[in-house]
Formats: sequence, structure tokens, C-alpha cells
Amino acid sequence: MEKELEIELRDITKVFGSVIAVNNANIKIKFGEFFSLLGPSGCGKTTTLRMIAGLEKPSKGRIFLFGKDVTDTPAFLREVNTVFQDYAIFPHMNVYENIYFPLKMRKIPKELAHPRIMNILNLVNMERFEERYSNQLSGGQRQRIALARALVNEPRALLLDEPLGALDFKLRIAMQNVLKDIQRRLSIAFVYVTHDQTEAITMSDRIAVMKDGIIHQIGTPEDIYNNPKTAFVASFIGEMNFLQGKVGNISSNNVEVSVSNHKILCKKIDSKIDRSEDVLVCVRPEKIHINPSNKMPNLIKSKINRVVFRGDDYEITTSFNDSSIRLVVGYTSWDKANKVGTEITIGWEDHDSIIYPLHMKDDIIKYA
Repeated sequence: MEKELEIELRDITKVFGSVIAVNNANIKIKFGEFFSLLGPSGCGKTTTLRMIAGLEKPSKGRIFLFGKDVTDTPAFLREVNTVFQDYAIFPHMNVYENIYFPLKMRKIPKELAHPRIMNILNLVNMERFEERYSNQLSGGQRQRIALARALVNEPRALLLDEPLGALDFKLRIAMQNVLKDIQRRLSIAFVYVTHDQTEAITMSDRIAVMKDGIIHQIGTPEDIYNNPKTAFVASFIGEMNFLQGKVGNISSNNVEVSVSNHKILCKKIDSKIDRSEDVLVCVRPEKIHINPSNKMPNLIKSKINRVVFRGDDYEITTSFNDSSIRLVVGYTSWDKANKVGTEITIGWEDHDSIIYPLHMKDDIIKYA
């Protein structure tokens, strides 16, 4: 095992009856890394986390923590702690007693534990709250106490199962910053389960994107966003246009695809795409320019069908022949003279078009 790895999953499969919850997962998590397991509900991310924690045993494969095979090691002997979404704070104990509890279970006297408790309270910015009970705390404060209790044992890695899911939007954003700051200060691995793509992208060093128990891609947020390996990843991470077409000319630099009688140039890809093959052409809405002043490889005359104001930008839906495409225009860049029914020219670079085999169409995540 590589020395810099904190956690490694080798060929991990977990089966519940006839359901394969996790299918042959291979994950390597580095020392001090913020690593997220991302995917829709039921994709296997929480089951993966529970196997790392020792709360579930894999049906096949091996788990290594800090260079040791812990596949058969019980949870209480693993040097990891878990933070859950429901906090699990004891209501009959105050903040100080909640944080002391795991140390008490290890028979550490309170006088020896006190400096560690106060240090953890300071770390999560909850000093002076020692005497309060859970019903006297906000959701964000309860989450900080749950985090402090998990960290007071000084684990070598922290596992977090959708810990911010119960918080409102603004508080969730604030807690994302708190978690990332704490992780940087402690320099330990955080393994974070979430279904929120924005949360994963903004917090993570690397992300594993999962669907139906299968890991589709592992990479940095930038790599996954800009170079999604499958149509599922492309649809789940950010917004994406999907256009169906047929491959025409293939050159050393790009691929030409016919979409609704328009030729669209796409970047050359590693996987084999054959001439006359039916494919999906994908382009991010923010990559598309409206009435571009400079010459672009892809220029299409299109009619505006819908304009939606979203605060700091506009989402524009346009159509050409039997295809539709969405683009995003910044608030200050949008020309309000462009109304529904107006004909415009949309354009984008060939390297901003991605091609996938048509059979991946069924994996696309669709939102109403």
C-alpha cells in the first residue's frame, strides 16, 4: 500500500439480498485529503462510508486504514469517527458532558480530558457554550458540537454522512466553510457523503461520483466538471445540454456531428467513435455565447423560446429546427431587447463540446 494513503478500498462489493449496493469499488484516499462520495439517493455512498467505519462488512474485497487491513476489525478498534446528519447529541447532557462522553468511555479522567475538550470547543468556535443543552442550541451549533465530539478522540480520519442535510441553505453554506477550515487545520482525511453537487465541488480535493453502486469517476472538482467521463456524470454535475446527432467527418483535431441539419464541431476524445455513429453532443450552458462578436467554430441561428431571470444571471432557452439548447448569460451582459421569439446567433468553441455514445442516454439525470 502506498505510504501517503490514509484509506484504501480494494474491489469492494456489498450485497443486501438480491441488491448490489456497492459494486467492485476501488478508492484511494490520501493523507489529509477532503474526499467526497457524491451521488443521488440510493447510489451506495452511505453504505461505502459505513464499510470504512466498520458498521457494515463488505461481501467482497478488502479495506485498509493507515496501511493496515481492517476488513475484519470491529468499528470500535478503527481509528476513525463518524458524524451523522441527525447529530446524535444526548439531550440530558450539556455541551461539555457530550464532548467528554467518548473520553469517559475510554476511562480518561475529566481533569486530564479538560484541556482537550476546551481545545476542541475553541476549534469549532463553541467556547462559552459548555453549560448549554441541545434544546438551547441552533442547528448549526448542534452540528458543531457533534463535530467536536467526533474530533475529541483525535481520530486519524473523520467520516461525515450528509452532516449538513438538516440545515437551511445559508447555514449550510456557513458550515461548509467551518468544516473545510477545521479539516485544513487538523490535516486529517475527511470522507464526506453528500448528494449535493455544489457542496462536493466547493469543499472537496477529490470526488467519487456514484450511481447504482458503481463509481463512474474519481477526480478533482475541476476535472469532473470540465471532463466528465460519462453522460451520467455530465448530467449530475452542473447543468448540461444534450443534443442527439450522427458522426460525420473525423479529423486529428476534432469530430464533426450533424445535429438537426447543423454541423457541430466537437473536441477529439480518447474513446473510439466511428463515422455515422449516433452520439450525444454535450455543452455547458455557460460556455455558449449569444451573438458572439468573434468567429467561433460552432455558430447556429436560434430562436428564443424562454427567458428566466435567476438573480445574477438569465437562463435562456432557444430552439433550432427540432433541437433546443439552454444558455446562461450574466445579468449585466444580457440585452433586454432580446425577447421571446427573437432570432439570435449562438456560438461556442469546439473544445467545449463533449461526445458520448448514444447508449449513455438512459443514464442522464433529468430534472423537471
